[in-house]
Amino acid sequence: MKNRKPLLFSPLIVLLLSIIMIGGCKKEEDTNTPSACANGVKDGDETGVDCGGSCNACTGADIYIVGNEFNGASTVAKCWKNGIEVNLTGANNARAYSVFVANNDVHIVGDNYYSTFASYWKNGIPVNMFSTSSSSKAEDVYVSGTDVYIAGSSTSYFATYWKNGTEIHLTDGNHYAQATGVYVSGNDVYICGTENTNTKRVAKYWKNGVAVTLSDTNNLADAYDIFVQGNDVYVAGSEVIDGWGFPQYLTAKYWKNGNPISLNDGTLYSAEAFSIAVSGNDVYVAGFSESSGIMKAVLWKNGTETTLPIGNSPGSANSIAVSGNDVYAAGSEPNGSFMAAKYWKNGMPVIVSDTTKNMSATSIFIVAH
Repeated sequence: MKNRKPLLFSPLIVLLLSIIMIGGCKKEEDTNTPSACANGVKDGDETGVDCGGSCNACTGADIYIVGNEFNGASTVAKCWKNGIEVNLTGANNARAYSVFVANNDVHIVGDNYYSTFASYWKNGIPVNMFSTSSSSKAEDVYVSGTDVYIAGSSTSYFATYWKNGTEIHLTDGNHYAQATGVYVSGNDVYICGTENTNTKRVAKYWKNGVAVTLSDTNNLADAYDIFVQGNDVYVAGSEVIDGWGFPQYLTAKYWKNGNPISLNDGTLYSAEAFSIAVSGNDVYVAGFSESSGIMKAVLWKNGTETTLPIGNSPGSANSIAVSGNDVYAAGSEPNGSFMAAKYWKNGMPVIVSDTTKNMSATSIFIVAH
């Protein structure tokens, strides 16, 4: 259902509103003289961008969320900054999966829904960083310095990442594979994803192109997100025990340095882990948990599961971020007759989408200031 009343606005007002809204996910110009505490980068001992540590204390945060609207006629990629919505694609079919903010630039990746071209937006403007292949997909983005890394798949079969537009294959193309998450630490590039064998699907990650198998090759598994802290590599995903057997229950889990840690037992109900973040000694995972047909958005902290309010079904937490003492998760839950895009800050829900349309939130990024 659409609730549009275009006749209420004059063309001038519509133009002014469009300029104001588009600014939310575009670059913020910094007119101050650059210094260690005013360079638009989280560096040194800062706990946020240009704040904390030796700089002034962080006093707030900008919340960036990307997701999608399903309006019956098309799928529209969207970005919200502090609740202000921007359409990335107008009425064209597209999906947004990941957002990363660095140096005051907003980087978003996704795909065109029907033609499945990988898509990349910088400050709300589409940028062609990919080949003309119609079977590419961009799943995640990470920025390190001036380098932009994008994880996804190309030509249907290759797990792929792009560095500044240069396409790098991680697999040989003999079996279907995809890259789903990317993290850069120093000079090392970490990519997680999956690769099919003849009968199974294997979760793995690659460090500088070298593959590390995570899951039991007798099962079906997925790896969705990757996080690196020091020498420790964390990957979030799921695994189906007993392969193709029935009933099939998904086991939410993460791997730390290749060692699996299950978040549910996988025998009585299903769960999946979609996103992971580490802060100090605490490991945070976002996903869903399902039992008796009830699917709810959940957060795990050090293995302890918490259902995120309001707890409507079907709900899912798709992305997680930690900033200082605050924990943010983004996802979707029913709100009346429609699915609503929302985020939770320390467990408190905030709806960011139009509640008269079906929407979902796929990724969240926090910029402390």
